[in-house]
Amino acid sequence: MTNINSLKNHSIYLAPKNDATILLQKLLLENNFKALGFIDNFKNEDDVYKKNVFNDNDIIILYSPTYYKEIIKTINTKEIYLLSEPVNNLNFSVTFIESFSGYKKKVLPKKNFNSYEVQKEFWESHLKKSYENDTNLKKYGYTWGDPNNPNDTLGNYLSIKEILISYIREDNTVLELGTLGGKWTPYLTAAKRIICVDINSFFIETIKNNFRDVIKKFEFYISKGNELEGIESKSIDFIFCIDTLVRVEKKFIIDYIKEISRVLKDNGKAIIHLPNSDIESCIERDFTKISTKEIEDEVKKYFNNYSLDSKTITHGTLLKINL
Repeated sequence: MTNINSLKNHSIYLAPKNDATILLQKLLLENNFKALGFIDNFKNEDDVYKKNVFNDNDIIILYSPTYYKEIIKTINTKEIYLLSEPVNNLNFSVTFIESFSGYKKKVLPKKNFNSYEVQKEFWESHLKKSYENDTNLKKYGYTWGDPNNPNDTLGNYLSIKEILISYIREDNTVLELGTLGGKWTPYLTAAKRIICVDINSFFIETIKNNFRDVIKKFEFYISKGNELEGIESKSIDFIFCIDTLVRVEKKFIIDYIKEISRVLKDNGKAIIHLPNSDIESCIERDFTKISTKEIEDEVKKYFNNYSLDSKTITHGTLLKINL
């Protein structure tokens, strides 16, 4: 552990720009530290840097319990210190990267974070706050993978985008499960009909705002977290779902697999991102626990032509149907 006062003669950058690091910068500046700004690849603000601005004696202080390993890989310096907890005064310590053993897992006393109720409340609040700051949501969700980057820290997201673009047809009906801010929605607009599904209703406003020119193609459905009952059987040509089901209860994932088989046309195609407890990064992120065998046992009940891809992305498995 390193006392923060020992770093007073260094220039300090904070990563990424979040509520904790914003507060930390404020505290540092108030106490005459040289806190120069933030390192964050997904924000475009005057105090955010995306390139190597470090000198030999500069320090990075990082706080990101979920993504700190991925962020470290993008920072081209070894002078990185980890903050273990958010702070409200200068009575704290930081840990040098080589001595940091990881964040302690927090146990939620009353609610399971991977539950319908908690996820609905969390993401609706998250989306509303982001929408207030940027109604176009240009980079919303890019911390969970950049569709234009084949070497994203979470995997080859560009290849997923290319699959979408190559398979979506002008006469297709496409269903997007977990639309939220609409990061992937632009790659579906070639279809004739687009059904956007989520568990909160606020996402509808964001999609209507960002796809005004083609909004007549869109329909919206609010799911109860495990069903597509409002979608007609055998009516969908392509289903897409990524970074959505990783925190859905296992029994709900199983329900969704059955529902996907019901609404897909006989030759319909799908890409579904699932958590996988056989993958280390899924365990580290406390994703819903469901094994490769459990996934396969459910999928083969409904589909003959499918594959499980655990190489394209690092934090789960892509279920590919008829691809």
